[in-house]
Amino acid sequence: MISVIVTLLTTAIGAFIGTMYGSKKLYEFQQSGKIATRKTALKAVEILKKYSGQPYNKAGSDFNTSLSISEKRAVLVALHKLGIPIIVPSTIAFQISDIQFSDALIVKEELESIAAQLDNGNCDYLFYEDVENHFSSNLRLNTLRELAKRYVNSVMKFSRYDNGNISDPKNWETMYFTPGEIQAIMVFYKRVHDQMYYEDNGNLRAGIIEKLLTEIEIGLWDSYLFWDYAAHQNMLNQNILATLMSKMLSSDSKNNSDSPVHIQTKD
Repeated sequence: MISVIVTLLTTAIGAFIGTMYGSKKLYEFQQSGKIATRKTALKAVEILKKYSGQPYNKAGSDFNTSLSISEKRAVLVALHKLGIPIIVPSTIAFQISDIQFSDALIVKEELESIAAQLDNGNCDYLFYEDVENHFSSNLRLNTLRELAKRYVNSVMKFSRYDNGNISDPKNWETMYFTPGEIQAIMVFYKRVHDQMYYEDNGNLRAGIIEKLLTEIEIGLWDSYLFWDYAAHQNMLNQNILATLMSKMLSSDSKNNSDSPVHIQTKD
């Protein structure tokens, strides 16, 4: 009996030790992978830091040649979410082999703050997130926003309000947009083609272009950019019809109330 108990205890202790050892090794392996990826992310930050005081796009070539595809795939999502201004393509699929940056100025202190977060392991959960999915999931949204900004910058900026009408630059539709692009922003166009954006002298209100661009960028106009033009027109037509019906009913009701009431009396 004692030998059986000893055997069971020995087996249990051995299994426990084996499990603990295996878990320890697995944890060490996972940590070593995270540490290696942190070093890759820090390497990327150091490449950008060399161009402190210059626009980020100046570092693009160095960044793409100094980091392999696999290295970029491991850390790009983390870098982007930490504030590195990687350009999300608006019309084509994301190309990991040719990362593009905006012309925002590189600030050394900001990069050092990002490096500290990476080094402390605060962003380990962002490593190895699907890069293509992260940068391409909002492809249509980004495309529509870019089209709206193009209209504001290239057309609306040069429009005027005169004698109750808003006049845009001549032939702007074919000059700046394809037929499909025009269709995509038509609801947005109708909404911003409004007198409220203009001064009494016909010029655009001061600062309105910059305000519109900011609103587009932060998504305030997304619902109009995704609104099908035919559905939008149908809604407007229904509103017009409802208003007309309401006026007709109101007019009939008023006429009826104004009509004299004849009271018949018995002889």
